Amino acid sequence: MSMIASRLASALRRQDWVTIAIELVLVTLGVLIALQLGAWAEARSDQASLRGALVRMEEETQTNLEIMEFYLDRYERVREATDIGRVSIEACDPTVEAAEQVALSIALMTVDLDPTFITITARELSRQDRYLDRLSPDFRAAFNSLQAQLAEDNDQTSINFGLLWDNHALNHPAISADLSLDPQTTPLQVTEPLSVLCEDNEFRRRYFMSTALVGGLEARINGLKQSTQEFQAELNEERAAQG
Repeated sequence: MSMIASRLASALRRQDWVTIAIELVLVTLGVLIALQLGAWAEARSDQASLRGALVRMEEETQTNLEIMEFYLDRYERVREATDIGRVSIEACDPTVEAAEQVALSIALMTVDLDPTFITITARELSRQDRYLDRLSPDFRAAFNSLQAQLAEDNDQTSINFGLLWDNHALNHPAISADLSLDPQTTPLQVTEPLSVLCEDNEFRRRYFMSTALVGGLEARINGLKQSTQEFQAELNEERAAQG
């Protein structure tokens, strides 16, 4: 650069305008080439970062699907137990076995039924316009749709889980716990025979609300699972397109 400046100064003293013009063109071309090379390097870096983000998103998506399967298995076990318990309550079954089944179904609803999903890469990507601009319109639409559904379902499952505890059959005074039992067993007990509880409108209402809210959680996560699988297919196509 100092050599070019020296030549320009010499040309100015001689008023050699042709040389001055040539030198200025060379300087301009040099600057433009440097800028273009910088832009290409930045573009390659962004593309590599985007590919890495899509790989991480695939891993998080698969993990979220596994979380959904885990909770769907829990919901199914609750549903199977509460279906049996509901039949026992409707039949006013006075047997100890029926009361134990109802207690078991209530105990199963005390475990964690509120899943939390991983959205680290999705949040990072949504804040990077230079990456989003490189994505296909179809993938961006699928991405935005799933993120909106995840946010809504996270909020709604937490609300439903809170409502479950507010309306839980566990809160009925006829439900107790034997703390002397092995902690690996279910300590919950029904202290009234079902022949009495089946006539208790408060107990029936709480049991129905508890099972209905778990059913709502199961239905919502089933829907989210289907949407996530559809998004995963779009994600695989986008990864292939991005190289």
